[in-house]
Formats: sequence, C-alpha cells, structure tokens
Amino acid sequence: MSYFNTTNEPENQLKLFTKLNNGQDKRVLELIHTLNKPFSASQIWQKYIHTYFKKSTPITSIRRSVTTLKQAGVIRETGNKVKGIYGRNELEYKL
Repeated sequence: MSYFNTTNEPENQLKLFTKLNNGQDKRVLELIHTLNKPFSASQIWQKYIHTYFKKSTPITSIRRSVTTLKQAGVIRETGNKVKGIYGRNELEYKL
C-alpha cells in the first residue's frame, strides 16, 4: 500500500504517513471482507466512521484506500454505479 506524497513531505514525515495509510488500507480491507457484497466508497466510509469512531475521516481518504486496493489487484470494479452520499453516481467494487 502507499502514500501519495502530493505535498512533497520530507522523508521522515513520508514514512510516518505511509505507515498510517497502510493501517487505514488494512482497516478498509477488513470492512470490505465483512460486507460479502459489492460496495462503493461511500458505503465503506459510512461503515468506517461507525466501526472505528473516526467521524473526522474524510471520504477522500477512503477513496484513496479503495483506489490503492484496486491498483494492488485486491478489489475490482463491478461495472455498476450506485448513488453515493452526495447523490452522485459512484463506482461499485467487489473482492
């Protein structure tokens, strides 16, 4: 898993942020396994904030985890779209 260093953080900060993101990616993957059905980023985010009591976690952070898991080949798109929390279509994924 990875951290996207879009703000050009120094090496020591980058290591810390990568470690934190890897933890989030693992938690997101655990939640995906509990669903046993296709999901969207919004659905994972809602489950994440309730399971880990982290309401301050931005949905963009969960989207990053979903993208990272997709790029790693852990999950894949279903080809379907579902309504997200903001009323917009989102891609649906599965294991």
